[in-house]
Amino acid sequence: MTLLKKRVLTTLFFLCVTYLLIGCDAEPKSYHFSGSTMGTTYNVTLVGSFEKKDLQELRTGIDNTLQSINNKMSTYDPNSEVSLFNAAPVDQWFMLSKETTEVIALAQEVNSATAGAFDITLGKVVAQWGFGPNVTTLSDEARSTESLSTESSISESPQRIGHHLFILEPDRNRIKKLAAISLDLSAIAKGYGVDQVAEYLLAQSLSDFIVEVGGELRTSGKSHRGDAWRIAVERPVAQGRVPQRVMRLPQHAVATSGDYRNFYEKDGVRYSHTIDPVTMEPVTHKLASVTVVGESSARTDAFATGLTVLGPERGYQLAEKLGLSAYFIIRHQDGFTEKYTEPFRRLIE
Repeated sequence: MTLLKKRVLTTLFFLCVTYLLIGCDAEPKSYHFSGSTMGTTYNVTLVGSFEKKDLQELRTGIDNTLQSINNKMSTYDPNSEVSLFNAAPVDQWFMLSKETTEVIALAQEVNSATAGAFDITLGKVVAQWGFGPNVTTLSDEARSTESLSTESSISESPQRIGHHLFILEPDRNRIKKLAAISLDLSAIAKGYGVDQVAEYLLAQSLSDFIVEVGGELRTSGKSHRGDAWRIAVERPVAQGRVPQRVMRLPQHAVATSGDYRNFYEKDGVRYSHTIDPVTMEPVTHKLASVTVVGESSARTDAFATGLTVLGPERGYQLAEKLGLSAYFIIRHQDGFTEKYTEPFRRLIE
């Protein structure tokens, strides 16, 4: 679970959700901000009437919010909170920020709900498979050669995998590792960043906007057309961007986990960035993507990854059991099939 770049993205993998914006000359107007964060990009669209000074202040607030999350949770930054914890000694308490504590606590909740399918302790295994923080410096061929040559060391990793290997005390904002684990929050941090930007905008008394970071997104209120935001789920193909399904979402968070952006191939075998904590290998089933819709982008981000690990059958069964709004696209030799839970069906346009 490492932070995203095109074809070198996080596990969570590159999100196949985009939003559709249609130009309009009538009031209210829409204003768009974009930039780089967490190894990927962000996009924010605001609807309303703003002074230039107000827009500049909002842009600064958005950038500061995302930079703060990146400083705490990045696996690329050796001085981030998570990186310092990963380097810290075993069996010693480590003080956390409120934000990192919240993310790890939510990760524990989703880990329990998915029977361990969502696991933030896979940092070293993810890196060993060629999807770690150094991935941007490697070609696909170099990644496959380097990662496949480390399979023997991967087999030694079970003693360093699992949420039972750390103790979190949320009320004290502290954590202690019981073994030499390496946390990777990439499959939840982008979603959390989206939530934090959305909360910042709401605190500024703004109600109509859409926030997207690396594909994870959250909507609020109405678009500049005066109706609910229209969100498109992409067809899971590596080339081009074609909408598969369109939803109307006035107040929702959306996350998609898929295997079609961040992968490499070796001897005709596709290696996905999504790692199964049980096998400690990239998932090999036919599930091409999972989209989850909910209220929290961090939660949908984590569940999309967990359901992807579980696959088209077990993942779907769990989504139904938990009442999740989830959409599954399954790859076949001659194309794709889809299935979705009842809550998701009500969102389809």
